[in-house]
Amino acid sequence: VGMPTIYPKSNAGKYFVEFASSSTVHGLNHLVAPNRHPIEIFLAVLFIFGALLCLIFLSFLFWDRYQNNATVIVVYNDQDQFQILKPSIFICPVPNINLNKISDVFKKYNIEHTSEAEQFFTFLGSITYEDMAETPIFDKVPASKWLEILYDLKKDISPNILKENDPYEAWVVTERGLCFVTRNSFAVYATLSYWKNDNWTILPVPNNPPHYNYSVDGAQESLTVEHTALMLQRAIMSISAIETKPDVIQLSIQQRKCKFFNDGGLETWPVYTRNMCIMECRMKVIQDNCNCRPHFARTIEGINTCDANQLRCIGGIAKKLFLYEYPPSFCNCVPKCNVVSYQIRDKEKSELSDIPISSSVITLIVELPQIIYYRALLYGFNDFLSM
Repeated sequence: VGMPTIYPKSNAGKYFVEFASSSTVHGLNHLVAPNRHPIEIFLAVLFIFGALLCLIFLSFLFWDRYQNNATVIVVYNDQDQFQILKPSIFICPVPNINLNKISDVFKKYNIEHTSEAEQFFTFLGSITYEDMAETPIFDKVPASKWLEILYDLKKDISPNILKENDPYEAWVVTERGLCFVTRNSFAVYATLSYWKNDNWTILPVPNNPPHYNYSVDGAQESLTVEHTALMLQRAIMSISAIETKPDVIQLSIQQRKCKFFNDGGLETWPVYTRNMCIMECRMKVIQDNCNCRPHFARTIEGINTCDANQLRCIGGIAKKLFLYEYPPSFCNCVPKCNVVSYQIRDKEKSELSDIPISSSVITLIVELPQIIYYRALLYGFNDFLSM
């Protein structure tokens, strides 16, 4: 600025000279100064383009940091502020068939009470992916009715098993059959009634779910289920937790590398959990290989429910269903942003050598975490703009 300039003849040249001489970009004014040696002009152009390339490189570097390294995991050890959720409890009787109900249920669905039918539904009541290859051939009942029949045949479990008056107790449909669940606000999305009514409503998450009290020295839980037991069990449950700071919500899913339940993105579930995502991905693999969906999966228009032969097909591809390994990358099942993990290890089992008792009792000794990991914002959009 203030340096003499050349005098171009064209309007475009005059505009460039005006811009270069008054620009705050360092070095441009040397391009329009009079009496410059060609080498000086060449060096000025070289340095200007070099600076421009460095600026572009740094911009991409900062953008990549904002997109892929925007969060950091920090350790928090103020136990007075901890709120560790109590675990959900799933009770899955095996086999889950009440033999006393068979006659009445078969009459309800107009099924001829034969040993073949009884054997088939008893097998179906405790079926797993590993034994689907051994499914008995039975075609007297449409596969679309199997789940309703199994629901009516299930064993009875008394409500309020935890003596907490839990409003979320429910029978849910799982890949291991029908299970009774408590302390799970997401259980409703896997209930038979929710599916039959074609319900996609998202229910509010409770504001104050059951959690452990750190002011009590040690924690212990006992669970009693009324059915014949062969042993009493005491186990140790250790807990770890990762939570997410509120300011991370503003980031995209790719940036935070996790999902909140209301991020959705699944075809057969109205909310997101990693387990729901893995199950949905597994169902897609089954659809691609066996052209059906199992009776324990939510129905999709245009896709048939697997019959006995197709269940055998599923048993033949069990190794492709990532049952005991991490799901493949094409599933795109990212973790939940707020995760509490519960690890249970056996401590003591007492076998009942005499007559089995009428109730199963499990006592959990709870090891509460001493620290919690937080996913916090490290590099936000304002940080990117300030660079």
